[in-house]
Amino acid sequence: MKQLVIKTEQIMINNTLRGLFRNSKTNKDLSKYKNVFFVSDDNFICDYLMSGVYANNNKVYDSVTYVNSGAKSQYRQNTLNEFEIPEITTDEFLKINTDNNLVFFFVDTTSLQSVQNTLSALQTVKTVLSKNKKSRCIVTALLPKIEYFPTEATSLAEREFNFFIEKECETTPEIDYYLQIEKICRGFVRDNDLNLTLLRFDNVFAPDRFHTPSFDLENLIDECVNSKEVKITDDDDKYVSTITYIRDAAYSVFHSAFKGVKGHTYNIAQHKKTKADIKRTIFSCFPEDFSISEKLSAKKFRKYNCLNCLVFSKLKIVNVSSFNIAMKHTVSYLSNNVN
Repeated sequence: MKQLVIKTEQIMINNTLRGLFRNSKTNKDLSKYKNVFFVSDDNFICDYLMSGVYANNNKVYDSVTYVNSGAKSQYRQNTLNEFEIPEITTDEFLKINTDNNLVFFFVDTTSLQSVQNTLSALQTVKTVLSKNKKSRCIVTALLPKIEYFPTEATSLAEREFNFFIEKECETTPEIDYYLQIEKICRGFVRDNDLNLTLLRFDNVFAPDRFHTPSFDLENLIDECVNSKEVKITDDDDKYVSTITYIRDAAYSVFHSAFKGVKGHTYNIAQHKKTKADIKRTIFSCFPEDFSISEKLSAKKFRKYNCLNCLVFSKLKIVNVSSFNIAMKHTVSYLSNNVN
């Protein structure tokens, strides 16, 4: 049953990408590049997107290849084995002399055990892109835990977010790591004129994988599933965060390769949600399986740590899944209950 849920997600992502590959205008943009490379640490967006691109390639690209930067992941290995995706080392990648390469580089800034390998791989990407100015790189960063804003702001745009984490957030190794990645990417564009775009995601989830540093989504779902009760209290309604489902995350990353602007950084997020909102969605998806109780006071004061995605929205990359569908699939996976 669990495998069925994951297979469904892969099929839906494949179908969404297939629409891009079959669209004549988009297909022309896609065919600008001859070879596609995926480089990643344990960022799980890579796994879902890589399998979708490989499944839909159909000779648009000469090759779709995974570059092993030394990150160990059983999920990644399963993806490579299932889809028989070719794999090379970073040393082999460094020797690439093909023109018009499209590189998707993924980093999870909470994954501190792979910092050196990831930074080394990023320098390798710079060398490969420098060989041909028609090549392009999309760097996708999963952000670390960010404090809730102390002001009345409900979301922060790209530059505001930078100022906040550099000047107002308490320093952590994860935040320092992210800032280092961003500084390197800016240098690649400014000093080397590389065609690079940086994407930021804060909270992202799939049925089987979670990067939700703002709150523990997997534990929230497990508590509801184990108790068969959705309990909503004031604590669940205090904090608002942005969150994105894997279908939209994968689609946004791929589409950004053709719609994103060189040198730009984009905040990407799909929904603004409190834990109370999420719990209500769980109940609405499975009203026969859960009871619900709400104990909320009339007074409302909320704190936010949301990404403002107005700049990204101007690229007109649409959402491809609803939050209800996202939660239904995720709860089904975690509870072994597929309807």
